[in-house]
Parts: sequence; C-alpha cells; structure tokens
Amino acid sequence: MNGWPARQRGAIGILAATTLLLALICLLLVVDTGRLYLEQRNLQRVADVAALESASQGALCGDQSSAQATSFAKASAMLNGFDADAAGSSLSAEVGGVLSAGGLRSFIASASNAAAANEAVHVEVTKSVPGSLVANLGGLFGGGNANVDLRAEAVARRLPNATISAGTGLASVNSGQSALLNPILSGLLGTQIDLSAAAYNGIADAKLSVLDILGPNGMGLVGVDTSLGTIEQLLNTNVGLQQVLAASVNVLAKNGVASVEALRTQLVGVKSATLKLGDLLGLSAGEVNSMSQLDTAINALDLIMAVAQVANKNSAVAVNLGIPGLANARLTVVEPKRIVSGPPGQDESGAWRTEVRQSQVRLTADIDSGFLSILATTKLQLAIEGASGAVWLKSMACTRPDTALDFGWRSSGATIKIGSPANIDQVGSILVLGGLVRLDLKLDTSIAGSSGDTRFNVKADGSDLVQSRRLPESGFLASTLKTSINVNPVVLGLCLPLLCGSTALTDLIVNSVVAPLVDGLLTPILNLVLPLLGVQLGYIDAEILKVDVGRAELLI
Repeated sequence: MNGWPARQRGAIGILAATTLLLALICLLLVVDTGRLYLEQRNLQRVADVAALESASQGALCGDQSSAQATSFAKASAMLNGFDADAAGSSLSAEVGGVLSAGGLRSFIASASNAAAANEAVHVEVTKSVPGSLVANLGGLFGGGNANVDLRAEAVARRLPNATISAGTGLASVNSGQSALLNPILSGLLGTQIDLSAAAYNGIADAKLSVLDILGPNGMGLVGVDTSLGTIEQLLNTNVGLQQVLAASVNVLAKNGVASVEALRTQLVGVKSATLKLGDLLGLSAGEVNSMSQLDTAINALDLIMAVAQVANKNSAVAVNLGIPGLANARLTVVEPKRIVSGPPGQDESGAWRTEVRQSQVRLTADIDSGFLSILATTKLQLAIEGASGAVWLKSMACTRPDTALDFGWRSSGATIKIGSPANIDQVGSILVLGGLVRLDLKLDTSIAGSSGDTRFNVKADGSDLVQSRRLPESGFLASTLKTSINVNPVVLGLCLPLLCGSTALTDLIVNSVVAPLVDGLLTPILNLVLPLLGVQLGYIDAEILKVDVGRAELLI
C-alpha cells in the first residue's frame, strides 16, 4: 500500500511533462502562425504601396509600359525594405485594364488583350520564408529546411478625367441675338420669354452647376437627395422642367444675379415636361463616381438652354423667329447640348470613354414672299438638319507644370433642302408677275464636315480654364449656297430656249430671287439661329471646363 503514492507521483510527473510539451508545441505553432501572418501582411503592404507608387507615375495619365511599371514598383519596394533581387524574392508588374462583372473586379493585362487600356498596374510579390521554427532547429542537426513561398498581389489605378463640352456657347448676347433667342426659348419652354440683351448677358456671366441646382445639404431644390444612392442613380432621376428652372433661378438670385428676376417672372407658365439629370451631364459609366463631377461650373445661360433642349428632345415645337420670308417654323431637337466628364482612351468595345456630341437639330419652315423685293407668290418649303459633330478625349499626360490633353474631333455637316411644300424632294415654285413667269426652284445639298486631332495644355492649378478652340478655324460660308440652288425659269408656261435661256430678263429675275433667298433668309438661319442652339456648320468649338489628374487608388 505504501508504494501507491510513489507510483502516483510518477504518473503525475509524466502527465505534467506531456502537458508542458503540448503547451510548448502550441506555443511554437502560435509563434509560427503569427510570424507567417506578419510576413504575409508585410508582403501585402509592399505590394500595395508598390502598386500605388507605380500607378501614380502614369497609368491613364501617361504612356507607361510594363517594364516601366516594374522599375517604379521595385524602387518603391526597396524603400519599404524589400529587395526584389534577393534570393528567394521576386517582384513583377504589368499594365492593363480592370473589368467589373457581377460586382467583382478582375485585371486584364494589355499584353494578353490589346483592347485593354493601360489604366491600372498589377504588382505581384513573392518571398520564400521558413515554414516553421522547429523545422529550422531540425536543420541544425542535418535536417532539411522547409520553406514556404508567400505571395501577395495588388492592383492600383490612377484615373484622370476631364469635363468637356462641344458647340457654340452663349458667352455674350447682342441685341440681334436676343431678338432671336426670345422666340427660340419661348418655343422650347412653352411660355413667352422676352428678355433684353443686357438681361441675357447678366445670366451668361454667372456660373452654375448641376450640384448647385440640387441645392445645399444634400436635399436639393428639385427634391433629389444627393446623399442617397450612387452617382448613376442620381443622374437617372426624373425631375420636372419647371423644378430645374426654378432651382436655377433661385441659385442665381442668391448669388446676386439681378437680371434673373425678369426671367423668374416669365417662367411661371413653363410647360409640363420631365428630364433626367444624366441628359445634361454625362459620366462614363462605372468610371467617374465622384460627386465633384456634378460641381463643374458652366455658363448659366448655356445650362438653361441645355435644360430646354433636353426637355424637348425629339419633339417638334413652333418657333416664330421673325425672319422675313420664314413662316410656320418648327424646331426639333435631335441631340441636345450636353456636358460630359470621364477618363481618356477607349473601352473594351473600342468606344471612346469620354465623347461629347454637338447639338443636333432639325428646322423646317414654309417660305413666303417676304424675302423678295418683287411681287411674287411662293410655294416653297425649307428643311435644315445638322449632322452632329463630336469631340473625344484620347489621352492625358499629367506632367509638370502643364497637363496635356489630346482630343480627336469631327465637325458637323448638314443637309439643306428647299422644295415643294407637299414634298420637299420635289421642285417648288415662285410665281412672278402674276404667274407670267414661274421659277422652278430646288436645293438639295450637303455640307461636309471635317475631322482631326488637337492638343490642349492646361496649367496644373487649372487657372487657365475654361479653354476653348474652334476646329477647324474657318467654317462654312452660307454665300457658297448661291451656286447650289437650281432655278429654272418658265415664261408663259413654256420653256423654250428663246424664253428660258440665259437672257437679260431671265437672269435679272433669277438673281432677284437667289440672292435674297441666300442673303436674307438662309444666312441668318445658318449663321445666327443655329449657333444659338449650339449647332455649328463646318466647324466645332471644343471646350474644356475642368481637369482632374486623379490620384492612385487600390482596386484589388
């Protein structure tokens, strides 16, 4: 019996030793796990910083190759205590694009997909470390070291962007333009607008943004809460035309624009219509998601005209332009004036990420004898449709002290027709001298646009914005239409060579019709009316409103 306590003490000793051994093993396991975790965390930090540093050196804001990206990444890693050229360590970087599908982002290298833009940098870092401290101790007695290869990767992107517009801006309005602008806005807004040139200029001198319209503290004057949802959801919100105009007037009034009070009174009877904020300000989907893009300040009169055009897209409205010889004018906005913000380059489908189109309108009208100095009766119809020009952002180089922006552009053309009121493709007629002379008249001509590239240089602080440029410098001359009008005189219902040939009488009659038709009717429409709507024939005004060189951000 006396031997049992001794044997129990031996069992307890073995149990204690076993417990101590297990505790030691657990401690080693915890130490190894923590050590590997810290190694992995440090490696991930090296990859993240290297990707950010490499992306900040170029990405979409410069022409960067994978070799250059690797050089920048290695230099960054060295500063963070990681030698990519040491034994058991490696670092590689490549440029490419980022795709989003199903809420997940993936990197596509430019080397494997030529369509991928060099917008992002992918950095991969590897390092071989001991897998276990115990294994290392075993190596002291001739055992092999068991190493573990750790791997970390990161994708960073620098996404610069610019806000651009295209088309004639209403920087200033003279008395002649105000006389045309009043009936145009009256027709588009469905209420009588009668402002002086001074009132228009007061509004044009003021600046306004979409964010101003939405109002302060997130709850806008048009009832849209900017603190909720994404930018895309905000831009897809339907708002009333009267709401937007009232909000614009309120903001201008608070900013001390005295001439806006006259406009406020005249906007009481604005017609009922809805529009989307995204029809005014276009953002590259999924690319630019900063609320600052909504804060781009533009000419207040331009914004009001854009709102009016958007609300009437694809709807014909009657406008009384007051031009002698023009009656029953009807205006249809095919493509309203817009402002577009986004990054440079093309997407995977080859479309330009940031492209703004010029306003495109269709104007039809009856032509009466008001433009003629001779007694005549006209049976003519006029139709003008402008083909939309465009400006797109090809690339940006964010160098000091200037940022270089390369644009492609295409000026607008147009189709101009004059013909029969029943069918404009048929010959129209002018009856002169009580019908003794009939002039069969037809015009069917197209004005061709042109295209090219141009570069803007913007100071780093943006102090030289807004910048605009006319492309090309010389546009279309309406006087060239005189040779395109086909006029065939018919005397006494007959067209004999003696009567209808080129005689002093017939030449006099033809010249008395063609010159007034072009100089008194077509020229004011093409050179005065269409530019007020943002439509330019044969040229296009490219305008840079805002430039943001962006900063690097981690995506993956």
